[in-house]
Amino acid sequence: MSHDEPESTPPAQAGNNDPLSQTPPSEAAPGARDILEDNASTPAATKARWYPDNCFTELLYRQRHVDARHLLVPIELRDLVMRERKEEDEEKERQTIEQANAERLDSAHYPGTVDPGSQKPEAVAGAEAEGSSSQESVKDDASAEKVRAKRPRRQPPKPISSKVNVTGFHIQLLEAHAKDKLRVHSDEASSQLLKSSQSVDSDVNKRNKGIADMLQRKGPFRRIGAPRRIADVLSLKSSHPHFGAVIDFVANQLELARVSKRPVRIPPMLLSGPPGVGKTHFSDALAKVLGVPTRRHQMDQAETSSALLGSEATWSNSRTGLVFEELVHGDYANPVILLDELDKAPSHDMRMNPVNVLHTLLEPVSAARVRDLSVDLEIDASMVTWIATCNYPWRVPLTLRTRMKEFFIGMPTAEQALLVARSVIHRALADAGVPGFKQPGRDVIVALAPLSAREIYQVVIAAVATAVKQRQRFIGTQHLPPDLLLDDGSEEGGGAPRARLH
Repeated sequence: MSHDEPESTPPAQAGNNDPLSQTPPSEAAPGARDILEDNASTPAATKARWYPDNCFTELLYRQRHVDARHLLVPIELRDLVMRERKEEDEEKERQTIEQANAERLDSAHYPGTVDPGSQKPEAVAGAEAEGSSSQESVKDDASAEKVRAKRPRRQPPKPISSKVNVTGFHIQLLEAHAKDKLRVHSDEASSQLLKSSQSVDSDVNKRNKGIADMLQRKGPFRRIGAPRRIADVLSLKSSHPHFGAVIDFVANQLELARVSKRPVRIPPMLLSGPPGVGKTHFSDALAKVLGVPTRRHQMDQAETSSALLGSEATWSNSRTGLVFEELVHGDYANPVILLDELDKAPSHDMRMNPVNVLHTLLEPVSAARVRDLSVDLEIDASMVTWIATCNYPWRVPLTLRTRMKEFFIGMPTAEQALLVARSVIHRALADAGVPGFKQPGRDVIVALAPLSAREIYQVVIAAVATAVKQRQRFIGTQHLPPDLLLDDGSEEGGGAPRARLH
């Protein structure tokens, strides 16, 4: 029977004329080649239509030569081959992403996503013929890489604050990736808190009931903050150039967390150096880039360790510590806690020494199970970012120094001083809160550059007050102290160094 009469040929009489047996194995798609390898072949110009369209489907596949053929396969077989093809594409995509991560390429994307632009047309084939050259394969790989490079990065959802929407905060953390959250307390913490508060006075009992209700609504998980790009951390060198070693250390920790797919944890750091070099200013800027809150604790004013882990519940004025407040009441598991002036902490009473509790908090293993004395509740503080500052590191106990990464921060060079002055002036103007205030000129920046960061901040705030009193919205050299405008070698200065504020 002629091939031109497909309607008159019943399915039962197809026999060896089945289209699956008429397609040359060398010209078929790779997914169908195993099915066709034992069947006979027909001339290249053959086009078979043997069965109704509702049983079989017609597919086009690409070849490297000019003539194109039609292959008729069952719909179920077509779906199977298409599914296999899709899985192969996804596996290739995953391998490409892993290779990009290993090579630290910026074009790496999140795994598990399939690029619509890289999908093949709805066909079984699209594969190479056996005689395709390696150069064409290289071109295809380059085209696929360009498509992936154009794909927009998948942005994480905007964090929901528990102070605005507690339910949304709880749901968002339940759906978050494991490396983006941390369980800071157990699920039974609220019930344990209610049981432990039965024997205390009414005020503490009322407080504990409020905390238990908050724990139940907010859930046990807290967000782990991290910058979207490591380049954001490295950009701190433009405003804090003399903190280059610290910035590189933090950037390396972030890169390690990105490659290992683990939560971001920055080891404790001790920043030592002369007064006024900007240690506190840098800590605030680092916390802002990391996207986490910061809490400053003055160690020179601390008398006991109760400020960190709470006071005994037996006291009538018992209060929770700042670690409990930041982790349980806050939204993040890795806030920055700044221990300012650690070398000036009083140590006259070893039993109530405020630094003793740091031996537990600075160790990740022991910090994962610390208890606040006021509520007797176990919390996980292993992800907290600790930054301590001091002027004389030898006054800090050696047992604490071994738990922290030490950095000595010296005074900036002349070139670095200009960058620091510009950054501190910008912050001081923002803190002044005067709307429409203009940034100062280079003459003001040069005049303030020899000062320390603390002195620059104080001078700018005073200059803004003077300008506002004169109904001006800018500061010039006329608003600065006269001593700052004297050259070291001038007759007025007599060769003496400039006056310092401290």
